[in-house]
Amino acid sequence: MGYRGFFEIRSNCNMATTSNRMLIVLLSPPLFVLLISASFVFGQVVEKSGEAIDSDVVVLECESILQHGVSEDNEVIYVAPISLEPLEAGREYVLRITVYNRTTEDVPFSRIRVDCACAKLEANRDRIPANGEAKFKMHLTAPNSISKNTIVTRAKFVDHEAGKLKFQINVQYSLSGVFSFSEQRFSIDIPEGENLAVARLPVVITAPLSIQQLELSLSENLRDVSAKLLKDPDNEELAFVEVIATEKCISQGSLLGTIDLIHKTRSGVSQKTSTFITIQQKPSIAISPESVRLIRDNHTKPFSGSAILRVNATIPPAEGDGLSREKTQLVPRIELSINGVPAKLTTKPMGGSGIYRVAIEYEGPTELDENGAIAATWVLSFNGNERVVKTHAFFPTLNHERKGER
Repeated sequence: MGYRGFFEIRSNCNMATTSNRMLIVLLSPPLFVLLISASFVFGQVVEKSGEAIDSDVVVLECESILQHGVSEDNEVIYVAPISLEPLEAGREYVLRITVYNRTTEDVPFSRIRVDCACAKLEANRDRIPANGEAKFKMHLTAPNSISKNTIVTRAKFVDHEAGKLKFQINVQYSLSGVFSFSEQRFSIDIPEGENLAVARLPVVITAPLSIQQLELSLSENLRDVSAKLLKDPDNEELAFVEVIATEKCISQGSLLGTIDLIHKTRSGVSQKTSTFITIQQKPSIAISPESVRLIRDNHTKPFSGSAILRVNATIPPAEGDGLSREKTQLVPRIELSINGVPAKLTTKPMGGSGIYRVAIEYEGPTELDENGAIAATWVLSFNGNERVVKTHAFFPTLNHERKGER
């Protein structure tokens, strides 16, 4: 009688097949357990303990031992790791999981949460007894696309009486033969004063597919955009679409389009994954909010408010001037006039990222229009570019003061 093979109890799963051979499961040396695989039939409806398994569902027998681990919230918990071979995208799987508890304490639970809508889990008891085991069944539909190479689906077991997470089953797997963009949407900004922008949109490709089997297609409104699919030199399962956008692309304002990756199979069927891109001009300097809200505590103090200034470019230091990039970023010039009267502005950098906090003080006339505001103008200057922003200043406390005077 031949042997089907071995699998390590801590992490691997074995797929049910039509083989009637014996399976040898290595638990811990020198203990061996013999399992007969005749009751598991792949490709038919199978009866086991009164349960019918659909013929299109792949059944995997999985086993794991509880071990100490850390949750996503940095809590010390028990973890049962399961590692699967690559799954077929879109396929349904049933994981029959046995978790062994080699400790001297029961691990109770009263609720199970799964962190992915692609899976649900059933339990045959409400605890894993000390020096015992518990069986679980996970229904898992492998997703059709991924944003990274490895997927981890977590089933979390909570004990409400203790008010804490007790343990979790971590099912780790990858998908075979899939390709997808890492994000469903990308934004490409052309900096003010520049005539083009180059962006790289990450793509995940898993074996046996390769970059040579994929084609690029752009929506008609992206006809002035250049794009090509390139391989990541450091990782054969990663690639990227390099997009070159010019000012011509957004002559009529921002542009929204679609980029498709297509795989044509030998049977002529096309598989496709898409991402949306937005191309827009990005000003080199911007103020937020553009409208000004000014308040004061009493009549003796000036009106005050604040805004955030963002500089989206860096002036390279002139040759031989010895200035660092951080120092050359401190050159934006900003002015605010309210009804023609300059406001006092104090600008303070927030780190070295080109973001500044602007403190505003105003002591000029306050003749409000019918909307309860006064016309205001920002003048923003950076690297030879000047932006004039027409807006309004609002005085909410002034409205209250005048109502109180009546």
